[in-house]
Order: sequence, then structure tokens, then C-alpha cells
Amino acid sequence: RSMDCGLLYNNIGACYDMLDRVTEAIESFQRARDVFQFQFGMSHPRTATVMRNLSRVKNRKFDFTVSFAERKPTACPPSLLGKPKKTGKKGKKGGKGKKGGKKKK
Repeated sequence: RSMDCGLLYNNIGACYDMLDRVTEAIESFQRARDVFQFQFGMSHPRTATVMRNLSRVKNRKFDFTVSFAERKPTACPPSLLGKPKKTGKKGKKGGKGKKGGKKKK
């Protein structure tokens, strides 16, 4: 494993973090941490950055605050109000002739 691999794992973890996929982000950051610890040791700045990212995501994993955004009411569409639509035709649909016309024998 090389430094490039560690950077990739760190970037993938950041992408998962932005998508709120916390479990995958933690796994990626842990892999990056393992690579950087092996390559550079605990005192290197890259290792510290990955450790900071990992702790931030782990803290977010257990943050269960719930908030609701205010929503403005919207107008109800006329089709849901049950009002009949006005049409230009009169009478029953599909009927032939006029009402009260001649009867056949």
C-alpha cells in the first residue's frame, strides 16, 4: 500500500461523508488511517488529517437530533377540490339524436 492509496481512501471517505453514508465513510477513513500509519507513523500531518476526519464522522454517527423545516402551505389544485369542469357540450355523451325525437315502430 502506498500514499496514493491512502489518499484515495481518504477522498472516498469524504465523498461518502457528503452523501451521509456514514458506515462506508468510516470504513474508508479507517483504511486510509491504516495506510498512513504504516507509511508515515502517527505524528505525520496526513495521518492526523485522516484521524480528524474519522473522529468527525464517528461523532456524527451518534448525533440523533431531529429538526423540522417550516413549510408554507400550497394552494390545492382545482382537480382535487371536486368542482366539475365546464365543457362546451350539452347532454349525454355518445347519444344519438335529440331527446323526445321520433320513435321507431
